[in-house]
Amino acid sequence: MAWISIERHFIIFYPHTILQVSWKKWIFHFIPIIFCLIWAPLFYFVVVVISPECTTVWDFNLLICDLPCHYEISVLIQFDFIFNIVVPITIIILTNLLLVIRVTYQKMSRQQAINWRRHRKMVSQLWIVSSLYLGFWLPSTITLLIQITILPSFMIDQLEKLMNLIVSRRMNVIGVVTFRRDAGQTAIMASAR
Repeated sequence: MAWISIERHFIIFYPHTILQVSWKKWIFHFIPIIFCLIWAPLFYFVVVVISPECTTVWDFNLLICDLPCHYEISVLIQFDFIFNIVVPITIIILTNLLLVIRVTYQKMSRQQAINWRRHRKMVSQLWIVSSLYLGFWLPSTITLLIQITILPSFMIDQLEKLMNLIVSRRMNVIGVVTFRRDAGQTAIMASAR
């Protein structure tokens, strides 16, 4: 998502200079996308699965089958949090703000020299997708930043309430539908977990 935000600047403001030349297209389009697609699975595979530093024990009887063991290694969790979460979110916010400012400035200074209808669609699409992405990531990121820097017990009570709500919903009555072949009708039976 962060690279898409950056690349959108290239597409809007430098469409002929960067993406028309083959080697520039590889450097500014294909290689970053390949890196972004490979980075996260490779990072977590190395850190969680084959890391010699720790052994992850999974308890599948829990609602959340425990945290990966790299969460106990301070340097790895800090690197993971900063590089994989905070930096991309910061890039997304800054590039989107700069894009809106730059589009608005160019629109006022050039007086429709660029096809603004097409670019307005691209900006609005990016804004919507980025807002959706940030809407999911910002609350947890802000909570973790506050827990790491200021108040370790921040939002712990709310997490316990949420976990109790999830567990209580799992204990509710579940409707089971069975079909009797001899009667040709369905019978609804309730059972509890």
